[in-house]
Amino acid sequence: MPSISPASGTEAPDRTTGPDTSSAAVPFMARNRPFGWLLVITGAVGWLASGTLVLEKLAVLQDPNHTTVCDVNPWISCGDVMKTWQSSLFGFPNMFIGIVAFAVIITVGMALLSGATFARWFWVGLQTGVTLASPSWCGCGRRRSTTSTSCAPSA
Repeated sequence: MPSISPASGTEAPDRTTGPDTSSAAVPFMARNRPFGWLLVITGAVGWLASGTLVLEKLAVLQDPNHTTVCDVNPWISCGDVMKTWQSSLFGFPNMFIGIVAFAVIITVGMALLSGATFARWFWVGLQTGVTLASPSWCGCGRRRSTTSTSCAPSA
């Protein structure tokens, strides 16, 4: 039902007409509520993993021979990576960045669940931050050889 605009006394445009924004027109995971839950759940898992890595880093600093929970095999060994200079790139352990960044992801998910909408520039910035934070772009998360754990190619 159209309403009357108080400023001009003319009929205001009907807000129900326009592009179809029903949930059937948008893929399931692109809807706000499922995507919000995805961000909250994966953000919580990442936040807990970052917290665990902080505790593991403290254990490695106390005992250099400590075997971390993420030492799966000779090729996947975060304990060895924690001992390299790249693991504290900004002068403090990188896991602290993860704790803050995953808290941001959880907050965005909770905002989506509460009905918030964000501008495109926000989503581009969030995706850029997530992409740049990914260790896969450098390969720092895996060992290149059995004697080197740095990002530099082994000789």
